[in-house]
Amino acid sequence: MSDRIRIPLIASIATFGLHLVGNPHYGFFRDELYFIVCGQHPQWGYVDQPPVAPLLAAGTQIFGHSLVLLRAVPGFFAAAGVYVACLLAAELGGGAFAEILAALVVFFAPVLMNFGMKISPDMVGLWLWPLATLYTLRLAKGANPRGWLAVGVAVGICLQTHLPFCYRQEFFANCLG
Repeated sequence: MSDRIRIPLIASIATFGLHLVGNPHYGFFRDELYFIVCGQHPQWGYVDQPPVAPLLAAGTQIFGHSLVLLRAVPGFFAAAGVYVACLLAAELGGGAFAEILAALVVFFAPVLMNFGMKISPDMVGLWLWPLATLYTLRLAKGANPRGWLAVGVAVGICLQTHLPFCYRQEFFANCLG
């Protein structure tokens, strides 16, 4: 396995493992319980939150209440964010030190650590915003223009995770009209 894949893989596995070991000891957070209930009654038009976080939260509870499974979802997104941060460092010309530093910075950034510790609408952005940036960077370097589809999908899903329904309507009305 090459260093280009090994360092990001080790960093993301370590991040996921640390989140799994450290997260499920404090009980359910009140917003997580709300997301589980909302996800059990799915709607695309929640006024106060986008639909992705409730659907993911409810999906973890299909086999019964499990705090470990619930917290594994944001841990996965945190690990994926660390993985993509390492790839971004490599894409920008950094070596092993730059990749390790990027992994440490993303893991220890307080707001990002918080997003990776409990179900919230912001957790998906831990992975998808850096992924959209990575694809955009590769496109700027001359990659296949079909990569714009991946950027569009990542940004579209991020809009479904960050903007509540009332803001999405206003956002798209201003963009299109």
